[in-house]
Amino acid sequence: MLEGLDDVAWDRLGHAYGPATDVPDLLRAVADGDVAAMTELFATVVHSGTVYAGTVPAVPFLIELLDVATALRVDLLLLLSDIARGYSHEAGEAGEDIERAARAAVAAGTPSYLRLLTDDAAAVRAEAAHTLGSCLEPADPAVSTILERIDDDDAPLVRAGLIFAAGMLGAATPQGVAGWLADPDPVARVAAAVVATDAPGQPSDAALTVLERDAPPSIRALQTLPDDTLNPALNRIVERLTDRWEPQIRLLYSWIGHPDPRVRYAAIFAMEYPVHVWRPAPARLVPALARCLSDPERDVRRAAVLRLAQSGRAAAAAADELWALVEREPAGEPASANAVRALCGLRDPRAAAYLAQRLAAQPLDVSGLYGAIERLGPWAEACREPLIRAVPVVPAGHDRIAVIAAVGRLCAGAAAAATEAVPALRAQLAQDPRIATRVLGDLGPYAIGALPDLHTMLDHQDAIVRVNVARALVRIGADLDTALPVLRAAIDDDGAGHRSHALRALGEIGPAAAELASLLPPLFDSTDEWVAVPSATAYLYLTGDPVPVVPILLRHLYPRVWGLDAVRCLADIGPAARAAVPALQHAATSERRHITTTGVDTLVDEDELWADLCAAALDRIADPRPS
Repeated sequence: MLEGLDDVAWDRLGHAYGPATDVPDLLRAVADGDVAAMTELFATVVHSGTVYAGTVPAVPFLIELLDVATALRVDLLLLLSDIARGYSHEAGEAGEDIERAARAAVAAGTPSYLRLLTDDAAAVRAEAAHTLGSCLEPADPAVSTILERIDDDDAPLVRAGLIFAAGMLGAATPQGVAGWLADPDPVARVAAAVVATDAPGQPSDAALTVLERDAPPSIRALQTLPDDTLNPALNRIVERLTDRWEPQIRLLYSWIGHPDPRVRYAAIFAMEYPVHVWRPAPARLVPALARCLSDPERDVRRAAVLRLAQSGRAAAAAADELWALVEREPAGEPASANAVRALCGLRDPRAAAYLAQRLAAQPLDVSGLYGAIERLGPWAEACREPLIRAVPVVPAGHDRIAVIAAVGRLCAGAAAAATEAVPALRAQLAQDPRIATRVLGDLGPYAIGALPDLHTMLDHQDAIVRVNVARALVRIGADLDTALPVLRAAIDDDGAGHRSHALRALGEIGPAAAELASLLPPLFDSTDEWVAVPSATAYLYLTGDPVPVVPILLRHLYPRVWGLDAVRCLADIGPAARAAVPALQHAATSERRHITTTGVDTLVDEDELWADLCAAALDRIADPRPS
């Protein structure tokens, strides 16, 4: 047993935690049925799907253990499946060699896996099928055995595992899938339908009907399959329909009407993929979500309102239902807070009045409402004074920063409110200097009363604060002689992350800062987008010359902060930015969202802003008259 184990130079091989010297003892412990040692092997030889040089020589012994550690057979097969599908972090050919060697080593155990397809334990048979699906090549003769066993095995879960294996190996023909969809057990039918979703083109009506009808009652059984990739929870079924959003909507509409509240909840959870990937999806799903706001189950109501708060402008179709929920739910409930957040995203005046009342209450309690406060803008005029009064009493940290930022958005351009806000902002300069100096700058001439405080902060230890102060001085009173040296110093400091802040401030100042324009062209080709884009945009606004700027902006038309700045600048350039038209048209009209990596709460809002800015830029490029 385990002959030759000590002949391997384990000390020269590595795994997830260094030299693989502990592998022999772990293998021997597994031979004795040690569950903890089995767990340790998962953590070392195939950590989070990664294979190593020390993984490959362990495989023959793992295969050997299938005949010894019978109580751990399912785990051993799962470990072998993970190894066969593993990837290496080694660069280039070295990593590819490890991956190929690992898969080949697992495939060498094919006779053992085939033998285990007739094991007495259904879980072993199911995982043996998965291991074969993970390591075989599509042309391997053993594939025919998998197909034969689908009709022969009397356990629905095993038939499901075999069907998944056939799908992994590309052996699921349309004729075969059609037969499996007629299996007498719903578990096997769902496996067949899930495999059908991997085929190119639209899935058949028969496959979608099976998923609509049979997936909810079959999920728990399928989730007993050992490998996570074969656990088709409702959200994973939806995600497998990668480029076909209309079938996704069909399934979700079916499941959200299911009599079991757990299915309705899971369906709402599964909506995240289409909502975050496809621009048409929210409008199609909002009516169903609106109905769920009156669901008898609290968890379903909470899930529905959260999804609506993440659905962007499409949630407007549910605005009345959202407000009705706010009126009937307790103020501190998450469902109520998320409904207010959704309504604030829609600029609904009812939400502004509600927030103003909450902000004015004594004692102040805005629990859970900071997501809504972050969506406030000039439209929420009723919240101006309550927000200003709230600044000194809300908890320090993110909460207070959110309130101060909202004060800036609501008060900029409103003379009386801005003047009233200045004392509250001045009082926060010591505790929250970055946001306070930024907002005072946003208020412009109305913040003239803060000039003495700002002048004392020109030598602040935080470079971003110094940049904000310089910007504020200019916006309040055009104090260029004091501000420009601060901005120059920040731009010259190439080792600090505050350079982008200085460049953006310079662009806001415009031609009055033209003496610093020569600093900008050397930064155009920076590999840091936060430098390349603001340097290019600042150059345009300082000089009015678009010629060197447009190529830089075209290289950075991505839906990120700097990409938004780039699009705004292209709009200001007008017809001279015609080269950007194809990219802008794609961004504005694509069904697929361009923003996919931001927070789930703001993804749709940010993508809608991106599409709007691109559409506006197209209009300005076609018609340069100011909008």
